Amino acid sequence: MVNFDDKDGNLIKNPFVCNSATQVRLSLDKDPRRCKGNTSFIQEFQIPNGNIHMINQLDPKLSYCFGDKENKPLVGIDNYDYEIPAETLNKLRTDDKEPHKDGLPLSFLQITSETEGIEWYKLHYPKIPDELLPIIARYHWGEPITKKSLKNEKKKIIKKAQKKGLVIESKKIELNFD
Repeated sequence: MVNFDDKDGNLIKNPFVCNSATQVRLSLDKDPRRCKGNTSFIQEFQIPNGNIHMINQLDPKLSYCFGDKENKPLVGIDNYDYEIPAETLNKLRTDDKEPHKDGLPLSFLQITSETEGIEWYKLHYPKIPDELLPIIARYHWGEPITKKSLKNEKKKIIKKAQKKGLVIESKKIELNFD
């Protein structure tokens, strides 16, 4: 685009912008969209502001954005987690438990073991103490909790506390606030 107002000294205003993490070389006869070779790993799409994005799945540093509009940062597909609605979950249930009120994320439904469950809870709920995560994971993906296992867990906790010098007592205490 030629700028005829030569007040500021600029004769040509460049309407073309390419944002990339690496240096880009373009010439008039070479268009990166007309590539030879295997380009099945490159996705090209145009966003509503008119910019064209070329995403290289093998090397994100070789991804480009062409256009003259300001870009917002793109969100990677790893940051998306689809939610299955509660109605769909309740239709697929075969047990007689209480129906779901809220939907569940797909990543939660794909967990198959306790260790995966612990990692999922650490990632999505970092405020939950690490001591509770195995209990929650065992509830969802482990063996069912029985009275015997609860008694054994209680014994283990008391034993650990005694090793540290703590005493766990169950007795009535009366507090007076006079």
